[in-house]
Parts: sequence; C-alpha cells; structure tokens
Amino acid sequence: MAGHLPPALAASFESGRCLPVLLLRIDLPSIDPLMLLYGSGEIVWSGDTFVGQDSRFGALTALDPPEDGVGNEAPTMSFEIATPNDTAAALLASPFYQGARTRLWVGGLDAAGALLEPYPLFDGTLDRPLLKLDRGVRSVEFDCGGWEKLFADTEGQRLADASHQEVWPGETGLIYVTGITRTIIWGPGERPGNGPVYGSGGGGGRSPWNDNYHKRPNLL
Repeated sequence: MAGHLPPALAASFESGRCLPVLLLRIDLPSIDPLMLLYGSGEIVWSGDTFVGQDSRFGALTALDPPEDGVGNEAPTMSFEIATPNDTAAALLASPFYQGARTRLWVGGLDAAGALLEPYPLFDGTLDRPLLKLDRGVRSVEFDCGGWEKLFADTEGQRLADASHQEVWPGETGLIYVTGITRTIIWGPGERPGNGPVYGSGGGGGRSPWNDNYHKRPNLL
C-alpha cells in the first residue's frame, strides 16, 4: 500500500509515528450516508463523523483492500458489515441500495489524535450483497465495483440524429439520416446484391465507389 500513498503519509506509517485508519462511506439513497471506521472509536473529518459502530446498520468486521483492475476489468473491493438485527440486514441487502456510491480512504492517526489528510483508495458502487449467519451473528458481505459505468455498453445507440445528439447536443451532422432500411456499403469487399445503381442513362452505370465494396451492418 505504501508505494501508492502520498510520500508524507507513507513515511508516517513506515516510521511508526501514525496508526493507519480506514474510513468507509456509503451514500445510501433517501437516508443519511453510512460512515464507518474499520475498528473502534470515532473520527471527525471534513465535517463527517466516522464511527466504529453505526446504530442503524452495525460495524465493519472484514475489509479486503481494493484491487486494481487488469485490462478491461474494473477495480474491486469487498467488505462485511455485522448488522444488529434482521431488519438492518435485509435493508442493506435490498436492491434499492445496489449501485450506491462507495468510497474508502486511508489516513494516519498520530499519538495526539490528529488525523493526517486521508488519501482516497477506492471510489465505486455497491454490487452483489450476500446475507450470512455465523454463530448467531448476522452480516452482509458486499462486492464493490469501481467505475463500472465506464464499461457500460451502448446498446440502443444508433447512427441516427437522436442518438447522436444525446452524446453531442446541437451537433446536427446526422439530422437528415432517416429511413435507412438497407445495408450500407463502403470500402473494399463484395458488390451489393441489390440496391440502386448509380451512373449515366441506359440503365448500366457504376457505383461511385467503383468495384470496391464492403458490407457494413445497418446501425439503424
């Protein structure tokens, strides 16, 4: 971890002057955010109070450090919250909270209780909840994905004016592209089997693309 931290924070950990603290914030819809410490106590930072035990939802009992994604994989993180009752467990695991923004910081707490500016380790969303019961302790385990929206496909987006202007409002380059129901041919490749023939009178003629054709799937 130290190799990715700001130099001052990394040095404070290596020297033993500061105790690492992990701050987890989950922005739950319609209610106050859940702000937990990985450990006991209470820390106020940037106007927010992070606690070891939340009266509504319980406490962090496990937290796997964030892992960087490889290739087209998003960064991931997982953690587990021990809940005080079945109602809290069911509420945390409800689909209504899936996708809630989830952030994790690491800070340094010195002997006087002063907090070095926390450094962001993860910024993503709640994903898969797993309800667990072990020796009478209820808990919810979460997997979190980081920046998954960057990988969302564009199903439904088409080479048409409406879709084009959703991305570039006011750009009207496709405003007259309507009613295309056939394959668009361009580049090298096969000649089209059917379709209009361009050229001079007499019904013969050649396409303006000459003899080089390539079938492009219809995007409309």
